[in-house]
Amino acid sequence: MTFLSACQFLGSSATSWTMIEVDAQTFAQGKKISELILVEQGHRSYKIDLLVLHNNDTEQMSAKLDLAVESIQGKEIYHTTVPIVFAEKPGLWQKFGLVSHEVNVRLANPIYIDNPGLYRFSFAQSKAKGIQGITLIGFKLQE
Repeated sequence: MTFLSACQFLGSSATSWTMIEVDAQTFAQGKKISELILVEQGHRSYKIDLLVLHNNDTEQMSAKLDLAVESIQGKEIYHTTVPIVFAEKPGLWQKFGLVSHEVNVRLANPIYIDNPGLYRFSFAQSKAKGIQGITLIGFKLQE
């Protein structure tokens, strides 16, 4: 697995995406992908936006992604399951594109970061069958 960025720096007004490449063959159940980011401003709530990029190999019409956020010490500070809808019916993708398609989701509940520091954002899929075709998962935090 290749990470596009080893560490993203997040200031109080940063809105850049942190992108994580996913093995295009299978995003197996229980196999986590994660990224470490530096949050420079504590005592704040952040909205989380997700971006899932997939290709035409995606057989499922939907998926559920588990997102966990841990401090560098390993303490989980946030966990949620996010439903991702790829298609309304087979082959009818939510977003247009010939080879790849993207799905954007804003999480309903913001994350509260008490202390500035390094945090690990981990993603795993919840379905019994591995999801094929997901190529990239991105996220960004906004105040």
